[in-house]
Amino acid sequence: MALTKVTDGGTNFTGAIAPYQLILDASFSSAVSSYDISSTYINSTYDNYFILYRLLPASDNVTMMMRWSHDDSGTNFDTGNNYGSEWQYNGGSTYTQVTSGGGLNLTYSNTGSATGEGCRGHCWIYGVNDTTNRTILIGSGVNHNTTGGITGGYYAGAQVTGVRTSKVSGVRFMASSGNLTSGEIEVYGVVNT
Repeated sequence: MALTKVTDGGTNFTGAIAPYQLILDASFSSAVSSYDISSTYINSTYDNYFILYRLLPASDNVTMMMRWSHDDSGTNFDTGNNYGSEWQYNGGSTYTQVTSGGGLNLTYSNTGSATGEGCRGHCWIYGVNDTTNRTILIGSGVNHNTTGGITGGYYAGAQVTGVRTSKVSGVRFMASSGNLTSGEIEVYGVVNT
């Protein structure tokens, strides 16, 4: 939807571009091993992305995770220990830190699989096209655990030094084990300045 004419206090914003462009609005309701966002969406058009998500795993007591692809198609996801991340629990000093892990943690632990459980969150991915500095992930979310409790927190992560020169061309949402039962994903490209 293009702006045709907008004014505010005498300033004309005709032709202005919103800083966030919705590029994917997707949902799934059948079990999948992961939900992948390919280079159709994650590419050189934008350097930074904002993502909203809701994920429900098929089994209890899992950690929800993200992996990145470095190939041109955005479909070959890095499964090595090439990620570092930290998750901080809002309610106190509890946190997890992984300096060489197989993915970026989006939840603290014990994500539940019953209706109404799972997780919701949002994150920013910065610098997907940067081949000098690491691509980073910053976000927050709420995890509904297996006892019906809620765990909220913040997380951050990045590529380890060995792969920092690789562009990110795809994003994978997954559980630490088992399938995803359902989910909703919105991806916004942040207009380059």
